[in-house]
Amino acid sequence: MGFIKEFAEHWIRQMMEDPRERERLWKERMVVAKRRSDKNLEYWSLPVKPYGFWQAPKYTKVYYYKLRQSNIKGRQDPFDVIQPDLINYIERPAFLDPDGYPLD
Repeated sequence: MGFIKEFAEHWIRQMMEDPRERERLWKERMVVAKRRSDKNLEYWSLPVKPYGFWQAPKYTKVYYYKLRQSNIKGRQDPFDVIQPDLINYIERPAFLDPDGYPLD
């Protein structure tokens, strides 16, 4: 009976990983995960958009277009009444046709 027990124990030990090898692989994975997490933390500390991103003409044209459209008779916004100088100062954006409608 002892022979069967020894055989089963030996067979199971053969199939198992070496504990030292398993520990080494685990430590390697932890080092890689730590490097990745440090890199992510560094990226998270950076600003999402650079300074002045929203002041680019691409975004200000849309703002001015919406502001001009909101000033059409019957659609006037109280903000437009408060700042009429801003409305008069607005140039017609390049993506509008002569009637003030967006080009497709």
